[in-house]
Amino acid sequence: MRTRALSSSFFLVLGLAACGGARMDDAPTNPPGPNDVPPGENPNRPRPTCDAKSATDVAVSRAGLNGYPPYAVAECSLAYINRSGDLVLRDLATGGETTIAPIDEAPEAPAISIDPANGAPIVVWQATIADHSHVRVREGTTTRTISGAFDNAIEPRVSGHRVVFTAYRGPKDAPEDVDTDVWMHDTRDDSTRVVFGGKAQQRFPDINAAYVVASDFSEDPDGHYNSDELPTGPRDLADIVVYEIASGKITTRKREGKQAFPMLGNGDALAYLDWLLVHPEPKLVAYDLRGGRINAPEADREIAKVVYRSVGRVRPAMAGDTLEWIANPDIKGTTELWRAKVTEDVPAQKVAGLESLNLFAPAPSTTGGKGFTVLAVTLPSAHDKPLLRVVER
Repeated sequence: MRTRALSSSFFLVLGLAACGGARMDDAPTNPPGPNDVPPGENPNRPRPTCDAKSATDVAVSRAGLNGYPPYAVAECSLAYINRSGDLVLRDLATGGETTIAPIDEAPEAPAISIDPANGAPIVVWQATIADHSHVRVREGTTTRTISGAFDNAIEPRVSGHRVVFTAYRGPKDAPEDVDTDVWMHDTRDDSTRVVFGGKAQQRFPDINAAYVVASDFSEDPDGHYNSDELPTGPRDLADIVVYEIASGKITTRKREGKQAFPMLGNGDALAYLDWLLVHPEPKLVAYDLRGGRINAPEADREIAKVVYRSVGRVRPAMAGDTLEWIANPDIKGTTELWRAKVTEDVPAQKVAGLESLNLFAPAPSTTGGKGFTVLAVTLPSAHDKPLLRVVER
């Protein structure tokens, strides 16, 4: 299977999952609250200090801007794919850069977290090697490929020393017809295992210290995520599934319609996209954003109704309990960045200072208790030259 084509079509159509943010370490016996210190982390660990604005005007690849973006940030570490196609790790405190994956392996969809044991960044990404998609992990100066009983691996996310990703069971030219499962890899003991499996596809995972979440297409007529329509009814029905790391308990959050592309924040803060049955598949053209707490699904609320009319698709992202998304307020193609607290019933706020720019997917993080978000922007006259902007939270 030529998985380069696989990932390109995937990113063009949807390409959604939560951004790899600064999430930490081992899950506790009792799930943490949204404001708790991440489990396994020393609350007295010195936080790096940096001027996040040093990421401003960093030139990034245009590939993936409308899917999993080619950049991710955690504390003072920025991982991004440059215009040459190399994956680079930048220290926002010093400005120093290291190339960690060359264009030869076609790196894409980077995610980054911080190892609570030493405060060092762990970077994951999707690579194409020998016509197969692989998930690669970088710790310190060591890079390795996650292996297992699967043919291709895509959609990686990372939290502390754990990585989740989507695995394809077999090689197919039409990857939407192949069974997919969600796997979890532990970088400390190099173990890899299935978290969500079964005959239907499970995709688009996210992870924090306590949970793994994903989209489960078991209720869909063919059990697969694809772009075809059934003449007899809606397509790509999905629910959110939740795995509690400490106990191994799996819960399906049943709701009418389609719910997909879950995003985890701190503790049990959860957000996801929701569609009515009239849509043939989950798309990022128009959707509802919903969220709340994993342990109180009955209290989920509608956060916003989002319409995105511009070319391509731009996914929302979440850090802490703050959700961010790009929307079009008019038919002219104007783009705006919006924010809302998932666990607080307060109105969403538009972020000022980004007027006259074309905005792409936000990638939020935190540093020293102060939050910021990086996102690619282009000028109306320079659509092919995206640069990063930094917005404080």
